[in-house]
Amino acid sequence: MFGTLLDYFIMRSLFQNLIGYLFLVSCSSAKDVPAFFTFGDSMVEVGNNNYLQTLAKANVSPFGIDFGKPTGRFTNGRTIFDILQQVLGFKNFTPPYLAPTTVGDMLLQGVNYASSAAGIFNITGFYFIMEAAAFALSQDTYLDRLISTLRLELETLYNLDARNIIFSNVGLIGCIPFQKGLHLVAKGSCAGKLNQLAEKYNEKLKILLEKLNIDLEGANFIYADTYRMLQDITQNYVSYGLYKYPTFLDLSFTSIYNLINNNSTWSVVFNRV
Repeated sequence: MFGTLLDYFIMRSLFQNLIGYLFLVSCSSAKDVPAFFTFGDSMVEVGNNNYLQTLAKANVSPFGIDFGKPTGRFTNGRTIFDILQQVLGFKNFTPPYLAPTTVGDMLLQGVNYASSAAGIFNITGFYFIMEAAAFALSQDTYLDRLISTLRLELETLYNLDARNIIFSNVGLIGCIPFQKGLHLVAKGSCAGKLNQLAEKYNEKLKILLEKLNIDLEGANFIYADTYRMLQDITQNYVSYGLYKYPTFLDLSFTSIYNLINNNSTWSVVFNRV
């Protein structure tokens, strides 16, 4: 059943956007990057789920407190791609694809397709959990199905003329507060089996991207190792200016429930430096 949990959070690996590596390291103007498209889950969503019938929405406080109101982003302020767009010189953030105002010239700078709780499979979340349980898939079989499905999706993007794609692997899903609570791990620890599964998936993903770069003429798939980045932050947090283990990783089920249902008393830190 570990595979079913991976699919629920698998959009960490659809943490993609269609800009090239050379643009990222050398360009400082939006004129060098004509458009910016993002695919992903809650890590990079900017409000698509506000227009869908789903419980996975970030349209309540404290989400968006740095904007002055909720925006549909699952964060206090900008996502990593919002920041990247500003670095590249874009005047505005790319809008959610489903917003009724996303029309006309707004499409020319790209759009954001990200949707919280999305996955590689069309059937994901609890629906896929039931499907996987019914067929009793092994971890390897499940991962192979993910990779084969993902290849078809990436080939579709390539056939639509996408050539430069940054693709993030799966992060430390065993350190997500909900999963830590579900698996009853000790404070300061993570659900090791889930992280091991993520590592197995990441190995297969890296091989897939290497093959695509060989098989598809002109393709430039960049493998972004989010897993190692987050691992370094949690293990070497002092070097990032944190002087104790990040306590947000140890939120209880009650804290998560209160956050989702907006029932907590919030203590807002106004100094964002």
